[in-house]
Amino acid sequence: MSNSSRLYRYIDVLVRSRFGFGLPLTGMWNYAKYFVVPRRKRIVPASLAPVIVMLYTTYRCNLKCPFCSFTRERQPETPHFTATNSDMNLSFVQKILDSDIAKRTLVAVLTGGEPLLNKEIIDMVKFIKSRKKQCAMVSNGTLLRNRIVDLAKAGLDDIQVSVYDATFEKLQSILPDVCSKFPYVNASYVLLKSVLREKPEHVKEVIRLCQESGCRSFKFNICVAPFDGELAKEVIYDDDDAYNNFVNEYRSKFSGDFKIYFPPGAPRSISADSANGCLIPWQQLSVLPNGKITMCCNPHRDNKESSGTIFDGDSDLSYNNEFLQALRGGLLDRGSVCHDACERCVYRTGKAFGARI
Repeated sequence: MSNSSRLYRYIDVLVRSRFGFGLPLTGMWNYAKYFVVPRRKRIVPASLAPVIVMLYTTYRCNLKCPFCSFTRERQPETPHFTATNSDMNLSFVQKILDSDIAKRTLVAVLTGGEPLLNKEIIDMVKFIKSRKKQCAMVSNGTLLRNRIVDLAKAGLDDIQVSVYDATFEKLQSILPDVCSKFPYVNASYVLLKSVLREKPEHVKEVIRLCQESGCRSFKFNICVAPFDGELAKEVIYDDDDAYNNFVNEYRSKFSGDFKIYFPPGAPRSISADSANGCLIPWQQLSVLPNGKITMCCNPHRDNKESSGTIFDGDSDLSYNNEFLQALRGGLLDRGSVCHDACERCVYRTGKAFGARI
């Protein structure tokens, strides 16, 4: 994300929060410290806590996208997937936000699965806003038409609608209606290598839909390396001429108030200067429906290696487990060696949208 794009989003948040008066002071102070307090392998919330808490409100979804980590990991035989812990409830969310590591966050994001399948989602938004936090939601949009008015009344600040090829036709009728009732809709689209090469005109149609519907911005995502099997063929790397030409072309076609963000391709190699660019393992706390946490863009990467939850008194079981300390240490080292989970990851250089908050 460019510096101008990042500045645009900062100013937008400040204006909508009454220049900070609508935000929690502890969250703002914690965020400000990221500019002066050095990052370390261990997280000490009193010194430097995450800025964003991602609440995976449900494992359930009405779609089965092959590139989604929950689609790949969500199997009935996995220990954390049972009928009793597939959804968060309001009481659970309240306990999360009262925990030592989460209470200093500035933004809470409701995601999943599909968060609109959680029957208590409106009450969760109301509670988050009662704590003066920014509240956002990531949704596939297919269920938004009948919920958007209630979400707006509850105080939701922002919705990111994930547009997929499988839902494109359905969203053609839903998205304009949603944007007419809620002015803070942003869109994202997972760009596969095969679609870029075989159906470039379809990509333009997706952008046009989001722009003409009234979305404020559009963000491309690419499959985060490394992937195995067929998905490995869909990763777009930084030396992909077709993608680089595509970015140059589309930047000139779409401009003005409608912002488009293009991620860099996944790096083939990492130089020492760019090895510690990603801030996600410090700034983003993700909580799964069963209370287990991760501080990585893939919610399952360290979940299998940690037995702790966000409610454990011993932080080494959760946000300072061996996996996460190794992950942070590799990013801080500024060398060519990093944790295996970071190898070729598009976020590692810090140039991707979510890697530098």
